[in-house]
Amino acid sequence: MALALLTITNSIAAISVTNVTILDADQIPLEPDSRASYLFPKPNGFLTGFSLTRNSQGQRTALMTVEYDLHYTFCGFRIGKGRMLEIYAEMVTRVMAIIDAALALDGLTGAVEFDPQDIPDFGVINDPAGNAWHGCEITFHIMEFVN
Repeated sequence: MALALLTITNSIAAISVTNVTILDADQIPLEPDSRASYLFPKPNGFLTGFSLTRNSQGQRTALMTVEYDLHYTFCGFRIGKGRMLEIYAEMVTRVMAIIDAALALDGLTGAVEFDPQDIPDFGVINDPAGNAWHGCEITFHIMEFVN
């Protein structure tokens, strides 16, 4: 049994969205450049909701469904870079472009279902260094069929 987590994170990092730099798990910036927008794996709480369901009998040969959520941080605009109402529309545009690109993602190998599931926090977000940004968290739900 091999889960496709690396394939999934690599595929997300390969998404192309205008004016957004999308990073993989090994590229998380400590302090992102305030002149750009970033999407990267959330350093604290990246993988949650892991569950495994056996769909057949057998210890090593059982068919299984594995589900989990991946949480990403979108740092859109550094606080102080502009007034919130002036940049809000552009922030929404960039987030929706990320969601649209994720919905169109079909380059995953293996039996994987990949869906943007939630945006639980839209507003002020902190980068890994604690700097405040206008941004959000985006949750992707993953379902893998493995044996």
